[in-house]
Amino acid sequence: MSRGQDLTASLRAATTEPLLTPVIWDALSAQLAERAGFEAVWLGGSAVAAAYLGLPDAGVVTASDMESVLRHIVATSSVAVLVDADDGFGNYFSAMRTVRAMEAAGAAGLQIDDQFSHRTPVGNSTLVVSEDEAVGKIKAAADARKDDNFLIVARTDALWTLGINAAIDRANKFAEAGAQGSFISGCYTSDIMNKVGKEVSAPHRCLTKLPDDMSLSQIRAAGFDIAAIGQVDPLRAAALAMMRYFDDLAERKLDAAREFAATLPGSPVADWSEFTGLADMKRLDSLYASPEEYRQRYDPSARIQDPLKLP
Repeated sequence: MSRGQDLTASLRAATTEPLLTPVIWDALSAQLAERAGFEAVWLGGSAVAAAYLGLPDAGVVTASDMESVLRHIVATSSVAVLVDADDGFGNYFSAMRTVRAMEAAGAAGLQIDDQFSHRTPVGNSTLVVSEDEAVGKIKAAADARKDDNFLIVARTDALWTLGINAAIDRANKFAEAGAQGSFISGCYTSDIMNKVGKEVSAPHRCLTKLPDDMSLSQIRAAGFDIAAIGQVDPLRAAALAMMRYFDDLAERKLDAAREFAATLPGSPVADWSEFTGLADMKRLDSLYASPEEYRQRYDPSARIQDPLKLP
């Protein structure tokens, strides 16, 4: 069963609330999301730019960057991954290559947008490419996939400059071109969401910012079944925790390190080797290493008990 099929099954089961898909940026964050019970995640371009490259989301992430991170995630977790593929990373042919690469690497689907802003730093442009170019790219992407369950989400930013009706018109043309999912950026209020839910023909509708005046059940009733809840908040949480730790360590040095270490016993990360999956590695090692080699690696009694009393 492919991860696209897994995602399709999860969406089919999301009848009362949208499928929540937190943003992740590497293998560990994907594992933590899966550990918390999430069935699907978004591999976010902004998050990868910050965590993988140390740069802002300004069109600097490449298809190869996203594919590399994706392969590590797929190799170490079973969660379904939706990939932020920007504008397909180029022209129609680039979009086709991107779909084939991400599908082969194990993604459950991807998102392609109609932004012009990838060609200028983020925040400096709210332009979108022409409708013909955007529709053609979605059609090329849909034609490139091998598995019909591989979800293609078409994002439009047309609402910001052309208005909601133009954005809905684009979304419907993207659906006609083969996109199974629709994401209209700026769809943040109940009025807009209800309008989109009624007028957009794509089987699946996505959002990344939850309106304050709607519950999850109301969002699902409006026709939205995928929610990238929190956007980059998971990375914000991680960055904030590390900032606090490093600031404290820089100021109080050993006292800070010792106080932090004292908080670890009983936590999931107390034994870091076990937390990161050493038990699975040991099980595999037992199948291939000689008994003596295995004992030397893992049996505490094989270690020198008091190095100062060597003969």
